Amino acid sequence: MTVFSQEQQAAINSMGGLLVSAGAGSGKTAVLIEHLIFWIEKNVTKNATSEWEISLELKKLIVITFTVKASEEMKMRLFERLEEAIHSLKDQEATNSELNFWMKIKRNLHAIYIGTIDGLFVRVIKNNTDLLPISVSFEIVSDQLWNNKLKKLFNSRLNTLEEEDK
Repeated sequence: MTVFSQEQQAAINSMGGLLVSAGAGSGKTAVLIEHLIFWIEKNVTKNATSEWEISLELKKLIVITFTVKASEEMKMRLFERLEEAIHSLKDQEATNSELNFWMKIKRNLHAIYIGTIDGLFVRVIKNNTDLLPISVSFEIVSDQLWNNKLKKLFNSRLNTLEEEDK
C-alpha cells in the first residue's frame, strides 16, 4: 500500500477538478488513480442497476495527460488498481452488491476519457460534426505530413503549368 504525503492525500480526497503537476517519479499517477477511485466511490451511485447508468457517470471523468504513452500507462494502472480492490473485497467477504458495483466499474472503464488534450478535441469534433462545417472523415496531420502534401501539390501544379507552356 502506498503511503501518501498530506498534500497528496488532500489531492486524492478533493471533490472538484484536479491538476497534478510535479516532477518525474513523484507519484502523480498514483495520486490521480486514487483520486479517480475516491471520486467514483463518492459520486457513482451504488444503486445503479445497469451498466449503462454506471457508464453515464464515468463519462463525466476526463483525465488529460501530455503523451499517449502516459495515458496508456494511466489506463493500465487504473485497471490494475481496480483488480486489487476487487481482490481485496473478495478477501474481506464483502457484500455481493459492493463487489458487483466495482466489477461493473471495471467493465466500464472505457467510458472514462484518459488521453491527450488533442485527442479530447478530436473526440469532441467527431462527436459534433453535425454542428460543424466539417466532414466526419476529417484527419489531423503532422507538420511533416502537411509539408509533404503541400510539396506534392506544388510540384504537381508546377508540372501541369510546364506542360501547358509546351
